[in-house]
Amino acid sequence: MEITRRTGLAMLTGLAVSAGARGTAAPAPTGLHGIAATKGMRMGSSFAWGAPGADRGSFANPAYADLLKRDCGLLVAENEMKWQALRPSATAFDFTRFDAMMAWADANALPVRGHNLLWHQPKWMPRWEETHDFGATPARAAEHLLVDHITTVCRRYGTRIRSYDVVNEAVDPKDASLYQTALSRALGSPEATLDLAFHTARRVAPHAQLVYNDYMSWEPGNATHRAGVLKLLEGFKARGVPVDALGVQSHLVTQGIDARATIAGLEGEWRRFLDAVTAMGYGW
Repeated sequence: MEITRRTGLAMLTGLAVSAGARGTAAPAPTGLHGIAATKGMRMGSSFAWGAPGADRGSFANPAYADLLKRDCGLLVAENEMKWQALRPSATAFDFTRFDAMMAWADANALPVRGHNLLWHQPKWMPRWEETHDFGATPARAAEHLLVDHITTVCRRYGTRIRSYDVVNEAVDPKDASLYQTALSRALGSPEATLDLAFHTARRVAPHAQLVYNDYMSWEPGNATHRAGVLKLLEGFKARGVPVDALGVQSHLVTQGIDARATIAGLEGEWRRFLDAVTAMGYGW
């Protein structure tokens, strides 16, 4: 099934009947999400776990929680769903913090995107993973580790999460190559690792939108990164990997540049990049 940006939104929000269709005047939008909704967009935010009252971007901070409820129609965990947070060891999971975040989001009817099932860079994997002994049959052991992780996470949250960044930032912006990790070395290649992640996610979360997420920064000097992402997406398509959409994550850098002029100058490049993504059948 092809999932576009529009259909992806429908999957996340469900079908809604407008007040106008019921013959009553629609209320004026309130908050940033309400304003965004009038343009067919969603406004969301990352959020974090924190001790009650902690002065950080946590749902446990009452003032911050009020902002999330007022201005957001979608949330994503800042760090608490990543391997570093969920996997203290190769044989253990710790869902304490992310479970609490999901419970709060559910209680406030705020959908949560899954970020992420695999951040494929060695510095963002747990330290134990990069020194892990995969034994006499490393490919089999690595496959078990990755499949078990994705299966456990996706089944725990079921249809409560309807969109996942299955793989995050696998392309090295310096030369467009794919990062290697201990996991991918054991499995034989980065491509085999990323493909397995998506195939597993499709099998255990068939309801969900499956996204490859990367940042492809908009400032000058990132054409190589974008080219690497396009090459990766082309490979997914050629191999029949179930990727539904590209996530474009903003890493905005404005220091030392004329941001307005830079954005205007790169608009054509970005349009061509996104046109190429769409032409392959991916949403974004």
